[in-house]
Amino acid sequence: MLFSFSPFNSSLKNSSVAVILFVAFSISNLHSSAQTIDDLSLPADSTGVFETTVNNFLFSGKLAKGVPDGNWVTYFPGGMVKSSCFYDAGKKAGISLEIDKNGYLIKQEHYNNDQLDGEAVTWRPGARMTLLENYREGKLNGVRKVFYESGSIQEEANYFEGLREGKSSWFDEKGVLIATYNYKLGLFDGVQQTYFPDGQLKSKRTYLANKLEGAAVDYYANGQVKEEGTYQDGKKAEDWKKYTEDGILKK
Repeated sequence: MLFSFSPFNSSLKNSSVAVILFVAFSISNLHSSAQTIDDLSLPADSTGVFETTVNNFLFSGKLAKGVPDGNWVTYFPGGMVKSSCFYDAGKKAGISLEIDKNGYLIKQEHYNNDQLDGEAVTWRPGARMTLLENYREGKLNGVRKVFYESGSIQEEANYFEGLREGKSSWFDEKGVLIATYNYKLGLFDGVQQTYFPDGQLKSKRTYLANKLEGAAVDYYANGQVKEEGTYQDGKKAEDWKKYTEDGILKK
């Protein structure tokens, strides 16, 4: 996604009306490794428009009693926008954006009261999505998707209050389903299945609170049962049976 920035930022950067605050402030007061607004050491109790350059990156925004307030923009050396984030009395609020040197949007997040809240998306250079997440009050909540470099989906899972909940699915680079696992409160719970590349079922297990429990079966690629039995409290019971690829019970 090629990024085109709002005219607000250039007017903030170049405005002749802006009164730039340099109240007893110098580069020596900053963390030398500052790369984001949150890394800056800002002049305490100052209010107004503020700009400073650290490691050739320009940081520009407004202060209210020494904390960021309103839209803050970071620029690459040369003037291209690197990031934009809105603050409310020092806390992130609203959309936060990160852009690469070529002008492509590579991250978009939404904050509320300084916590991730809502959809968060990360892209590879060239606008290929790599990660899609949903948050509520700083914790993963809802669908989370991970993508291969090619753009095809690698993993799709559901979360509730930061923990996996319900079904999670994994795919190969061709989009073929290779595994489905079920979770409860972040633990394996329920039926877990794996698949051969052609989609045939490869194995089936059942978990209870992260422990193997109940019936289990493995298959050959031709669909015949390879091995079957049960688990009790995470351990194999004595009822397991093995078969040949022709379905004949092994002795």
